[in-house]
Amino acid sequence: MEDSDLRPHFIQLLRFAVVGDKRGATNFARKTARALRMSNSDFASEISDVIETLKTSEARAFRGTPKHIVPVDSESRHELLRVEYPGKQPKPFLPSNIEREILQIVHERQKIDQLHEAGLTPAKTLLLSGAPGVGKTMSARWLAQQLNKPLFVLDLASVMSSFLGKTGTNLKQVLDFAKREDGILLLDEFDAIAKKRDDEGEIGELKRLVTVLLQEIDLWPENQLLIAATNHSELLDPAVWRRFDVAILFPHLDRNIMAHVIEREINNRADVSWANVLAYITDCNSYDEAASLVRRTLRNAIVNDIDTDSAFRLLTQEYQANLTSEKKKILASNLSKLGYSQRKTSELTGLARETLRKLDITW
Repeated sequence: MEDSDLRPHFIQLLRFAVVGDKRGATNFARKTARALRMSNSDFASEISDVIETLKTSEARAFRGTPKHIVPVDSESRHELLRVEYPGKQPKPFLPSNIEREILQIVHERQKIDQLHEAGLTPAKTLLLSGAPGVGKTMSARWLAQQLNKPLFVLDLASVMSSFLGKTGTNLKQVLDFAKREDGILLLDEFDAIAKKRDDEGEIGELKRLVTVLLQEIDLWPENQLLIAATNHSELLDPAVWRRFDVAILFPHLDRNIMAHVIEREINNRADVSWANVLAYITDCNSYDEAASLVRRTLRNAIVNDIDTDSAFRLLTQEYQANLTSEKKKILASNLSKLGYSQRKTSELTGLARETLRKLDITW
């Protein structure tokens, strides 16, 4: 096919675009790429790359989800962010003070008109900091689900480029997109770009980039919500904290919260009382670790053809070997609440039955 023959193809693609027929446009573009393969292989490859991007970027669009044309890197054509459409999200287990702050954000967004009538504005920027796996991203997804909005997720660590000017261009594309579209922007790995500006290793271009980012946060439109998340709050420039309307520090999950996480993951597939035992004896400190532990145990039950309670009992024995004597006594108390006899508790904890009899436990 000669370049002069492309005019009717361009017109046909334009027709598909005007009526929003993405499937038709994709199929026709694929046909055009095949026709060009002999005469203009580079052009054909570029078309094929765009088709691959279309296939993965908006899979939900064909199921009636609103379409969002995601900005892409000018050279690689890779999407600069991903769009998540949170379905039914489990409510994260959070300390009561943090839960109140998250709910406050939701309620302000739900009553934004009333706030405007009173001459007030809702919080528009939110900074979530804390160790990995303590509920930051889960809270952002739950927030999006509660507000029935898509979540635009930008991993700042991945968008950083050795060519900082290009990073600035990409970042501006993302911010402009998020301000224009009806959704919530999540800047993940926020510390990748908003580092302390007195870092000796930083160069002038990155400092200017941070300054621009802080200005964008200051001027973020009140009808939109920007969330930043970081695992390393100590790396953030002090000026960053002051720029956010709300900053929430997520603590490590305590045993009470971990027990709730494990209980929800067990989901009536075993005695839920195992949740308290596992929360105490395991070294899980994140949602993902707890979920992974429970799922592995449930899989072991099926693979080894044993009931789930037996699988959790074996898991308990695996962990008890590393417990101190004092922790084993607390474990014994929890096992008694599960209905285990002194003999079985002795087996699971490694404590002598004589020791168990001296404890203030009702058997």
